[in-house]
Amino acid sequence: QDNLNAFLNCLEQCDTGSDLRDYSHVLKHIHRLFATNASEDPNPVQLMTMHKSKGLEFDFVFLPGLARRSANQDTPILLWQQRPTDAGEIDLILSPIKAQEHERDDIYQYLKTLETQKNAYELQRLFYVACTRAKDQLYLTAVLDVDEEETIQAPPKSSLLAPLWEHVQDDVIYYGSASLYDEAVESTIQYRRRCMNGFTKKSDTHSFSSATNVVPADGFLWKQQFAREVGVIIHAELEWIATHGLDTNIKNRESIWQSQLLQLGISPENSDTCLEQILTAITNTMNDKRGQWILASHEQAQCEYALTQFSNNDYHQYIIDRTFIDENNVRWIIDYKTGQPDDLNQTIETYREQLERYAALFSEEKIQLALYFPMLPHFHAWDFN
Repeated sequence: QDNLNAFLNCLEQCDTGSDLRDYSHVLKHIHRLFATNASEDPNPVQLMTMHKSKGLEFDFVFLPGLARRSANQDTPILLWQQRPTDAGEIDLILSPIKAQEHERDDIYQYLKTLETQKNAYELQRLFYVACTRAKDQLYLTAVLDVDEEETIQAPPKSSLLAPLWEHVQDDVIYYGSASLYDEAVESTIQYRRRCMNGFTKKSDTHSFSSATNVVPADGFLWKQQFAREVGVIIHAELEWIATHGLDTNIKNRESIWQSQLLQLGISPENSDTCLEQILTAITNTMNDKRGQWILASHEQAQCEYALTQFSNNDYHQYIIDRTFIDENNVRWIIDYKTGQPDDLNQTIETYREQLERYAALFSEEKIQLALYFPMLPHFHAWDFN
């Protein structure tokens, strides 16, 4: 009843005399509504679908069966897709299902591939929604096949677990068979655990940029890839310093880094090593004259600059760590590399082509490209001809 009243009140607010405002305005207000969790059932356990959990929060959330295949898609009679053109117009691609005497229809298969990708993205979004319903602890479980040597097999590609498998496969703990129903009834069900015993609540003290690929929760048994997580935070911190000024007291920032590490899935017992690396990189940069120059105020300065290019009938997206025009009217394009490479020259050659692709997006006559290694620190630059 409370949810119904909230919906009716929303419609009343959009009412303009005898009619509602435009449909998009009504939808905008409806999307701001959240269902109330006012169940009077004395049983604290609630069973629901992922869809119905949207807008709700629970102390404990259990998501079972993550290795199950998603339902097969139907084969519709007609598929279509709208695509933008170079002229800014919208083209319509439309194809019926293949004729009985034909083996396949290429246009139809192309549209079906796009539809499959969209459904996969929607499934991942729904999984994210379900995971973030947990306020205190999140439990993810899955039953996986094993071969004759009891080697755990990868989950089906259409399962919710498949996108996570690369990160967790090395940390799977095999607890025994769970395939026989009779055994499960007669004794405790044995299953493969997919979450940590000590789930750490995501900190709400500091928010982290949505532009980065943040792991939504640290209840998974993630394969620790400290270099990637440390690099994400170093990039974000260099952007923050460039925006707020070089007089930043980095000691006051350590608690924020700690919070960001938790959000990225780094357990507290491993965060000290990561914090030490972050502090080294930021300290090196702020004490380095070249690092100070990179982060100083410049004309047309941008950090984490996102650009999109349309070429070869496709869209390509790029993110440039730092770019600006110096006092000599030279465009600089700088990429941060937060690792400590064994062979510096080989690393520079590896990323040369990438930076030259960035340079092709700009129109200035004079362009300088550079790699900056905060952990060393080291700066290497070259002309773009």
